[in-house]
Amino acid sequence: MPLPPGAGVVGRVWVWVLSAVMLGAMNWTHWLTLALAVLGATLGVFNAVWMIRRDTVRLKVTYGAMYPVSGGLPLGCVEVPNLSYLAVTAAAAAAAF
Repeated sequence: MPLPPGAGVVGRVWVWVLSAVMLGAMNWTHWLTLALAVLGATLGVFNAVWMIRRDTVRLKVTYGAMYPVSGGLPLGCVEVPNLSYLAVTAAAAAAAF
């Protein structure tokens, strides 16, 4: 199976895998090795994304209005819930009208 001149290592590996599958040269040990390699690559990418997402500060800022039961002007409120695993203190929150 000819490769284009710009094909890299990944292209060459896939061509080898596909040609080995087409020729029927893969026994059960090759299939097991390929399955474990794909599983390891998938888990590696998943763990990398999980670690990056876990170590970032994620805050959700929402604005709301409170209406007193006794009447009067409505009051504004700002909620800042923490969506991450890191402890974060919101020192100040303001709203411009």
